[in-house]
Amino acid sequence: MVIKDRNVSYEGLQRKLKQKVTRDKVSHGENNKKTKAGDLLVEKENENIIEALKEEVMKHIGGAEVKLLKGNIAVVHIYDMDAVTTKEELVQAVEIQTGSGSVVIRPMRPMAESWQAATLEMAENLAKKIVKAQKIRVGWTSCRVKKRVDINRCFTCDSLR
Repeated sequence: MVIKDRNVSYEGLQRKLKQKVTRDKVSHGENNKKTKAGDLLVEKENENIIEALKEEVMKHIGGAEVKLLKGNIAVVHIYDMDAVTTKEELVQAVEIQTGSGSVVIRPMRPMAESWQAATLEMAENLAKKIVKAQKIRVGWTSCRVKKRVDINRCFTCDSLR
């Protein structure tokens, strides 16, 4: 979460945060850092704590702009779905396997022999659960799961970064 206020410095924002926001909202293992732009970056593990902290900041620190940043996003491919599988069935299967339905599904695409494939974007921790199982049950079909491995290369010399 990034808190920015153009009228107050980084130190001033930190001071306001300590004075006005209750300690139980802030004390769960956070890291406060200064961004290059001079804003306050607050890192927390739990999304519920971040939401509660955002509400507290908006309520107590007037004039501050708060932005929530997403954590690491992983791309997962699911193969071998039957031809009549819908996005809703896929979301339901992901929710059953991971316990969370927060996933972005790119358009499903056809494969050979009337199978389908889908590409999903989700949080890294949810992707690990699905990839570890190697299969996911979508409708009546047991589908293969693979995580996309991105290799960063320089666009001019094609060397690894």
